[in-house]
Amino acid sequence: MPQEKKIEKFSKDNEALIKLEVFDPVVELQNIKKLSKDERLKVFQEYKEKLIEQKENLAKTQEALTALVRFNPDRPLEELIEKAQQLGDKFGFSEEQMETIKSNLRQYSKRHSLVKELRQKFPKDNELFKALFGREPKGRIEVIAGPITLYFRCHDINDYAYLYIYGFLRKEEPTIEQINLVQKTGGAKLTFVIGIKDEIKQQLASTDLIGIENASIRHEFTDKQKGILAHEEQHAINSLLFPSEYNTYYVYLDLLEAKTKTEKELALKRYFRFLRETYDTRAKSEIVAYFKEGRPVDHVYDSLIRPIEDDGFYDYFPKNQQKELVEQIFKGSVEQTPELKQMINDMVQEIFAREYHQTIKSGLNAFASLRDMGYSLEQTIALFQQEPLTKWPKLAKRFMDQYGGQNK
Repeated sequence: MPQEKKIEKFSKDNEALIKLEVFDPVVELQNIKKLSKDERLKVFQEYKEKLIEQKENLAKTQEALTALVRFNPDRPLEELIEKAQQLGDKFGFSEEQMETIKSNLRQYSKRHSLVKELRQKFPKDNELFKALFGREPKGRIEVIAGPITLYFRCHDINDYAYLYIYGFLRKEEPTIEQINLVQKTGGAKLTFVIGIKDEIKQQLASTDLIGIENASIRHEFTDKQKGILAHEEQHAINSLLFPSEYNTYYVYLDLLEAKTKTEKELALKRYFRFLRETYDTRAKSEIVAYFKEGRPVDHVYDSLIRPIEDDGFYDYFPKNQQKELVEQIFKGSVEQTPELKQMINDMVQEIFAREYHQTIKSGLNAFASLRDMGYSLEQTIALFQQEPLTKWPKLAKRFMDQYGGQNK
């Protein structure tokens, strides 16, 4: 087990800083595996307590660093890294954990500099709109710059629809049908933009920093909307500095804390659904591509769920991965029982097979329902490409309820 670190630094008041021992959950878990069964029973409780403490300290670090950049977005990178290192020393973060935090701070600084550069280069909102999207806005545009985001309030529905359907990529204006389709939506995020002829363009292509609002519905920027935007900015900063990576050693903790079968199932569901998000995104892309080719719904569904052993191309979770995932869950765990192992096997099948297949089927039916209402393929794709696959049915239902089954 790790040795305690010596106190090497002092505060401004010359008081010794209390520092925790370095705790690397991955390394400690590997060390536990090497112990005998009796030793693991004793050591794993200590591991569990330290893991809980580190989760709390990571939350404190996130809160402290986020507060620093929210209070002063222009704070120098060196100052942020120095503060992070002080917290890391105090809380006993490993070198790998500290490098991850520092890398994320560098990404924050890079993105913040990009936002500042854009605002300085194009101080007028209309100029920035044209530079990013290739044409002058038809109506009033408000641009609100956050620490790492640009938020476009479009007061003319033509401008909003032009961005919503990514018309700027094809240099095409929205049709009347497309405008009717998106006019009831409130806003969206753009995954990339084009139009700037220097290296900023390349940076934007991989940076999710553009938000858009349909201000033609409500021109005033209310306190409620300001609060929502502030919340989104906070979320963007948190996601950049501390990405939501659900590591397997936290699954162990959730399972150990679970007292009932239901609690254990919920812990496993949270973890497996997080892992499945990548598969849902891939499936969504394939669905859109297939519909562009004019494939029928049944053909698309069969293609996406066909197992790899039956020449399937999109079986993103083949059977051989199930064994690996079950073994990964039990690395270092002293709680392995036949009942828990069976529960994990059942949950893998539930999330990665039955639930995944149902998500695809529901998404396809939602897509088809809008087509049946009279929307064109282009219109339907424009609407659904903004939403995760899991939200397609809810979105389709909203439009069906709104228009009574007719394309108005």
